[in-house]
Amino acid sequence: MVEFLKWSDDYLIGDIQIDTHHKLFFDMVKDISRFLENDSADVNLAAIVDFLHQYVEMHFRVEEEIMMEIAYPDVDKHKDIHKGFSNQIAQLREQLESQENTPTLDDIFTITQNWFLQHILTEDKQLTKYL
Repeated sequence: MVEFLKWSDDYLIGDIQIDTHHKLFFDMVKDISRFLENDSADVNLAAIVDFLHQYVEMHFRVEEEIMMEIAYPDVDKHKDIHKGFSNQIAQLREQLESQENTPTLDDIFTITQNWFLQHILTEDKQLTKYL
């Protein structure tokens, strides 16, 4: 059985836009977790990956603009990390379109869960000091 976290206000960083985006991402990861728990065979992987693609484009743009506004000192490093995740999502899209090495729902869950745990709860949490 796949386990994922429960939402906590401890995950908030103090910016309404970023926090709203993070909650949206959290809810999407939670949905993937539920699909896995229920062994859902009819999940549309392309729709999930398309959502992820749209999310990262929108969220990273907003977050990076905010980092520039607050003069966040590690903005370039943070942008590079975002670029790496964007590339990972682009690769998932390419794999689905080409139907070669097609990712599974479990693959997508692992990628998104790791992003939430390793980036949002650690890297993004550093922004709190500057908001």
